[in-house]
Amino acid sequence: MHYDPVRPKPYCGPMTERQTLICQDDACEIQAVPEHAVSATGHTLHIEMVSDWVCPYCPVGEANLREALQAFPDLEVTFQYTPYMLNPDLPEQGADRQAYLQEKGADPAKVRENEQKYTEMAAQVGWIYRYDLIKRSPNTLNAHRLAAFAAWQGKQLEIGHRLFAAHFTEGRNLSDLEVLLDIAQADGLDRETVRCYLQSQEDREEIRSRALAQKPIRGIRGVPSFFLNGELAVTGAEPVEVFRQAIVACLNGSAV
Repeated sequence: MHYDPVRPKPYCGPMTERQTLICQDDACEIQAVPEHAVSATGHTLHIEMVSDWVCPYCPVGEANLREALQAFPDLEVTFQYTPYMLNPDLPEQGADRQAYLQEKGADPAKVRENEQKYTEMAAQVGWIYRYDLIKRSPNTLNAHRLAAFAAWQGKQLEIGHRLFAAHFTEGRNLSDLEVLLDIAQADGLDRETVRCYLQSQEDREEIRSRALAQKPIRGIRGVPSFFLNGELAVTGAEPVEVFRQAIVACLNGSAV
């Protein structure tokens, strides 16, 4: 899969209710979401994943999507990450995670229970989550800006995976400029060019506005949300079979 900024053809299809795993405003839970009916055919698919780098369900949802795509070996697929911010009001440098959770009134026992649940869920699709290493709750605006910069260089998918790993597996602070530069350099981006970009105001308000507009304007409930050929098709970290069905339905809609 690779990034393609061209807006694709729309999809529409019948919908019913089901449940999924979704993150919304710093809370991750089970919610009812729409499900598309299944049909057939088609040859191209553009996938847009609306996500935040601190959403524990996002890497899981993407992993299930990737597995579902294995059933379509001849399908031409393009992919892009679209920004969403679960904690947009955090200071630019982020905040101490424990203090932030305390400020929000989170029950420590419930937090630990959820962290264990997320860790076990992620392990089922090959991700290692290390909540014991996460000391900061980051403001993810600059991480989203890095992903946008990487898209221009054809590196967005690789950078996205490194951002998820940096937060969930390595416990690194995604608000830290040097951490973001390490991630960029690891995938072959010029460190000083990226530094210049991230330290500038370029695209800052545009990307923040885009992230904050996803929910009220595009109608998503939270993240991850997956747009297939331009229309919302899957919400949350759905099982592989749900992604497969949504892909089949989308391809049929594109062919009509």
